[in-house]
Amino acid sequence: MNAKEVNFKSEYFNIIEIAEGVYAVLEKGIGKTGSNAGIIDLGKHTVIFDTFLNMDAAKDLKKASIELTGKEPSYIINSHSHGDHIVGNQLFKDKGILMSSPQVRDELIKFKNELKAEKSMYIDRVKELEEALIKEKDEGAIMNLKNELFFLSNFSRPELDIWIPEITFEDEIILYGTKRNLQLKTFDIGHSKGDAIAYIPEEKIYFMGDLLFAKSHPWLGHGNPEEFLTILRDISKKDIKYFVPGHGPLATIEDVYLEIKYIEELLELVEKNNYSEEKQYSLDEISPEFREWRTLSFNWNIQFLIERNKEANNKSKCIDF
Repeated sequence: MNAKEVNFKSEYFNIIEIAEGVYAVLEKGIGKTGSNAGIIDLGKHTVIFDTFLNMDAAKDLKKASIELTGKEPSYIINSHSHGDHIVGNQLFKDKGILMSSPQVRDELIKFKNELKAEKSMYIDRVKELEEALIKEKDEGAIMNLKNELFFLSNFSRPELDIWIPEITFEDEIILYGTKRNLQLKTFDIGHSKGDAIAYIPEEKIYFMGDLLFAKSHPWLGHGNPEEFLTILRDISKKDIKYFVPGHGPLATIEDVYLEIKYIEELLELVEKNNYSEEKQYSLDEISPEFREWRTLSFNWNIQFLIERNKEANNKSKCIDF
């Protein structure tokens, strides 16, 4: 079947049915959900793939999943540990089982402990950000402030309780259903530690998490760009109709090719400039198709690549021959 929009009203997201009983849940503009998600009807069970940063959006996600599949979700999959994909987990805790890679489980335990220690600091920082936004005039600075405010205002919600995964899986696992099977696969590191994807080979659908940013700059700073490329190149060889990215619109293989090109160009850009910290890097130095992408990440990615090279050089100098 061709993808079609579902008639479900939410201020946070749109839902696209990409196969019968398989849904891409796509953020309705920046600062609504924090990321994309998925709903997969296996027959006896419903699966949710990622749960947003915004708990109010996650409430709508749960409502939509029940309306569309006729049952409460049984399995919740976290693609990775970043807050914009996991804060809504607790909305599904009553009847669901949370699954992730072992690395993601470890990271969520750390995050839960950090949250206990730092929530009061987050609350204070939210007030600072709100005051700074009133005074700030620079468009780029405003974007950064709004992004930090969106994260910390959700992290500081009093009802937030980080749910730790109850089942972990390594390499590959299959959830068998009466309507379809869902295959889950983990990677050691790409976008981040323990990335996981979900795919339905028969219907040629991949749920990519943050291994794919469609029409926006991917964030490289918690992963390994070379391994990221290896994963993407392998996936690009498969016959896939629809990719549900972690961020951005419903995607095709062309978006995977573009992300490969983007990462390659950033690696080449910093290398040809000898990882200079003094240079002012510009979007004009990469291909035109990337310049209009929504982003906060271009400068962050450049800084990460420079710092990573510096750390590697420092380690090599410390080797005692």
